Amino acid sequence: MKRMDELMGRQMKPEPKNGFAVPVLGRISADIPIDAIQEVEGWEELPKAMADKGEFFALKVKGDSMSPTIIDGSVVIVRKQNSVENKEIAVVQINSDEEATIKRIQKQEHGLTLIGDNALVYPPHYYSEEQVRSLPVRILGKVVEARKML
Repeated sequence: MKRMDELMGRQMKPEPKNGFAVPVLGRISADIPIDAIQEVEGWEELPKAMADKGEFFALKVKGDSMSPTIIDGSVVIVRKQNSVENKEIAVVQINSDEEATIKRIQKQEHGLTLIGDNALVYPPHYYSEEQVRSLPVRILGKVVEARKML
């Protein structure tokens, strides 16, 4: 007999075979910031060795500004943290609790720049220190893996 969650189309947390499961929390834009949906769309299994390295979640990527590194439809595994090193890829929240994007971070003396890998098509976005505080612009986590989906 099927569970009510399955009948209603909700994703049940699987029992991982060789690790632990993290939720895929919706889609994140690789082009321009979009609302990051907080509904669980699925689950990704991570190896047990990652369990003590932090708290993780996954997002499905929409757009091609991070191409060829991360392609449209990929699932990124994100470790929750509020800072990254220069040139690392991060999930960044802009303007509100709902809007987020995925970009490389370049810190400058008086602000930061969000850079897509497809920079010929998508220009970098610079945010001054004042904009980082007032909008705000916050790093939600570091992308530690991108899984290309077929």
